[in-house]
Amino acid sequence: MKLRLFRSIVAFVFVLVSAFVVGSAVPTTTDACHHGKRLLPIVYVHGGSGSAAQFEHQAMRYASNGYPNVVRALDRVDASIQPYNEQMDEFFDAVMAETGDDQIFVISHSYGSLLMKEYLNSSPERSARVAKFISVDSASAGPNPECPGNPSPVSCMGIYRDDNMDNYMGPHTVRLTNHGHTQCVTSAESFVEQYKFFTGKEPKTTLVLPEPPSQVKISGRVVYFPANTPVEGSTLHIWEINGDTGARKGHHPKKVIQIGPTGNFGPVKVNGKKHYEFTLYRTDVAFVTHYYFQPFIRDNHLIRLIPPS
Repeated sequence: MKLRLFRSIVAFVFVLVSAFVVGSAVPTTTDACHHGKRLLPIVYVHGGSGSAAQFEHQAMRYASNGYPNVVRALDRVDASIQPYNEQMDEFFDAVMAETGDDQIFVISHSYGSLLMKEYLNSSPERSARVAKFISVDSASAGPNPECPGNPSPVSCMGIYRDDNMDNYMGPHTVRLTNHGHTQCVTSAESFVEQYKFFTGKEPKTTLVLPEPPSQVKISGRVVYFPANTPVEGSTLHIWEINGDTGARKGHHPKKVIQIGPTGNFGPVKVNGKKHYEFTLYRTDVAFVTHYYFQPFIRDNHLIRLIPPS
């Protein structure tokens, strides 16, 4: 039987739910329109003890539907390092500089929705950055019959569990049956509601559709969780391995990457039919951390490698 490969860490196992599967984003385009309406970059803002990895699977679903703009996610750090509004200013502006757009769509989860509510109300300049806003299962944001915004409300909607009846966002809120708190972000049902709100139409599929294996590229960050601070000074080796045994192929890694102050790595070209091992060497510990993945069937820019702290 073929060996089922999961992310595994020496002396530490971090098991991710199916929602944390590898994701992707569609290449940038300057004419991303649907029925003459501009489809803007999408940015995910996570809640407490979260990361960009929560949006990997949804990013693949957007890509599988041909969403004609980028899908990004912010790894928020503690406000003692940088104020939250400043973090969002910098990240949102960087995404718009990348795509050439003057606005973005935002999806926020839990505590992230409280931060987005405060962000949108804080100034006209900040409110003007966001064209549409989705709040996902946030009790901390409270019941809000009106969408946040300064001076005018930003178009918004809420996605909530069916047992979270005391909270909602905007003039209407979608209730998801039999959903957990994080599942409200990651599920196929949530994706359908997100997609309809942003595009005005139903998605063609909620499946993750593969790309040609030879065209797949991956990138991401090496960060400590839940601080989301970069593991600067570490070295990442990427090995091709046998999918049945987990044994390495060849005597040398396919790629050796030095991790700098941002924690970023890639893009790296991989084969969508092959299996890989990621090996992380750090200067602050003696042990090595190993990560194992199923084949990357689509481009992925939201990989998060999380070592034991």
